[in-house]
Amino acid sequence: MNRVVTWCGAVFPGLAAVFLLASPAASQSSTPFYSGKTVSVMVGSSAGGGYDQYARTLARHYARAIPGTPAIVVKNMPGAGGLTAVLYLDATAPKDGTVITTFNAGLINDSLASGDKAKTKFSDYAWLGSITRTFQVCYSWNSTNIRTWSDLLARKEVVFGATGLNSNSYNSAALVRNIFGLNVKIIHAYPGNAELFLAVERGEL
Repeated sequence: MNRVVTWCGAVFPGLAAVFLLASPAASQSSTPFYSGKTVSVMVGSSAGGGYDQYARTLARHYARAIPGTPAIVVKNMPGAGGLTAVLYLDATAPKDGTVITTFNAGLINDSLASGDKAKTKFSDYAWLGSITRTFQVCYSWNSTNIRTWSDLLARKEVVFGATGLNSNSYNSAALVRNIFGLNVKIIHAYPGNAELFLAVERGEL
């Protein structure tokens, strides 16, 4: 139980950190535990997207808040809507607080909904804080000619993209489909928001 997780989301505070740390960080030594060490920030999506930018913004300032001022390195580990990076903490990551993870907040919804079948339970973590709050919007590229809500309702099918099943982007599209009864198709094979944005510009979404 020595895991550190951060996450971004639309419903919850963006980029919150959670942790269960071992005793080395609270060592009685006169030399801070993190002195000379490197803290890795694992991003659960590809480079260039929102989660990645949040993590890199945090990395610029985070070391000043840690006794010993360690080096901060950001690494991308996309997959399964961010779950791959979270599970990495329990698999092979060091358990000394030198690895934290940012991931899609939709995973929290999935964890709550899946109960005992959930691959990880975020209730086992303690939250440190958040860097921002985000708000969801639904937008379309100009070539789609969808400029109003009525235009959206008139479409026979609307294609949304997502970074994985139960990711925040998937849940948002599913809400549009289920609440408003739209014929929404969700493609959930994109590794991160950067690829989603490009797909919108290409007319795929």
